Formats: sequence, structure tokens, C-alpha cells
Amino acid sequence: MKHARKTDPIESKMAAKRIDAANCDRAVAALVLEALRDDHMSDEMIAFNAWKTNSGFRLSADRIRHGRLLLARLGMIEVAGRKKLSSGAWGRTWRRTK
Repeated sequence: MKHARKTDPIESKMAAKRIDAANCDRAVAALVLEALRDDHMSDEMIAFNAWKTNSGFRLSADRIRHGRLLLARLGMIEVAGRKKLSSGAWGRTWRRTK
């Protein structure tokens, strides 16, 4: 929490955590959007492409979903279809909106 001091009341510390989380979500959203530049893909493919293009920095599945959710709410990406994932379950694929 870089925006709160140890002596700040708990409400300030909670607000700082929300700011840090929002900044992180925006950064991950940028990585997700960059990963989707070529084709539509699932969350696991987005994570792999983000890892390749971001010098080996691993993103958790939750981080990918948060970044993707932000982009979907802004209308920058949309559901492209469904495909079978490596786990055998069916999952959505995503693409940039035109």
C-alpha cells in the first residue's frame, strides 16, 4: 500500500488497497488487449501470450479474468465463441471488438 501510512486510519488503508487493485487491473487489461491483437483466444491462451510478450512475467488466472472483465465492461472485447480447454472443460474465447 504505497498510498497509506502506518498511522493512517483503517479506512485510508482500505482506500489505498482499492487504488492499488484498480491500477493493477488496468495494467493487466492492457496486457490482455495486447495478447488479443491477432486472434480470438481463451483465458489460458491470453495468459500464455501475455507471459510471452511481458518478459516472462506470469499472471494468475484471476488477474487475467479481472483484466478481461474490465475490457468487456468497456466494450473493447467480446465473446467470440467457445472451445475445449486443456482441462477438458468448455470455455469462452474472446476477441477485440471492431
